[in-house]
Amino acid sequence: MIAFCCSILYLFSLTNLDSSSEGSKEYPRRDLIASANEVESMVKEKGYRLLDCRSKKEYDSGHIPGAISVSVTSWRKTFDPKPQPEALEDQLNKLGLSPTDKLIIYGEELPVTAMGWWILKYAGVADVRILNGGWQSWKGIGKTPESQSNVLKPAKAKWTIAVDRLATKDQLMALVKEGKTCVVDARTPGEFQGTRKITKRSGHIPKAVHLEWTAFIDSKTRQFKTASQLKEIFQQSQVLQQNEHVTYCQAGGRAAVDAFVLELMGAKKVRNYLLSWKEWGNDPTTPIDTPKK
Repeated sequence: MIAFCCSILYLFSLTNLDSSSEGSKEYPRRDLIASANEVESMVKEKGYRLLDCRSKKEYDSGHIPGAISVSVTSWRKTFDPKPQPEALEDQLNKLGLSPTDKLIIYGEELPVTAMGWWILKYAGVADVRILNGGWQSWKGIGKTPESQSNVLKPAKAKWTIAVDRLATKDQLMALVKEGKTCVVDARTPGEFQGTRKITKRSGHIPKAVHLEWTAFIDSKTRQFKTASQLKEIFQQSQVLQQNEHVTYCQAGGRAAVDAFVLELMGAKKVRNYLLSWKEWGNDPTTPIDTPKK
């Protein structure tokens, strides 16, 4: 009897190693994520490549077998003070990547991972997914990491930049005046309300909807909340009723999380204001709102 009960408990545990797999089927854009249990088959059977965006030290101490180490920070620098597509393309080619690759990116911090996802989409990669729950999720299913480094042969790919994924300050100024685009603020309540001052000016972009990026994440598993939970969040804010969206934060990372979740839930046209409040809040000419006290 005891042996039977143990067997049942064991089988139950196997079905709950990665609960995101079943729940994620409900997402309108299920093709944007991968669960930890899917990774191995996606790599071996479907030809996906794994990108580890943690620090090189963390990568060297152990990573998902076959993954290559990438620096999202280095990619991000190609956008300051303005986009430098050739510099970004050069970095991606040196890594041996191509816009026709099928990619899964993972890390420890979701804003960094989401930034990597967004930059790859901006660079023209059609199929790039985020590993739901990141490194923690994959470790949690009991797989064995590898420590040897993986390096691809440099590529000479031709990239087609998806400029419509990026919003600039001037574009956003015009969009705010038109009032036809939903602007989403991914920062903390203090940043949004202007009580936490990081730049010369504090507050938020006029008519912006506040949806802090952490609202979309299960704090225990670090996985995205279920489709029904995300749908409820968006219903309350009425964000998905809009046809066009621009997300922003302080420097683009948290905004990339919001942009990803919007697309995951079916939004068609989403742009990331990458320079975000770091630029907007330091410019004396930009309009700013603060909640009435």
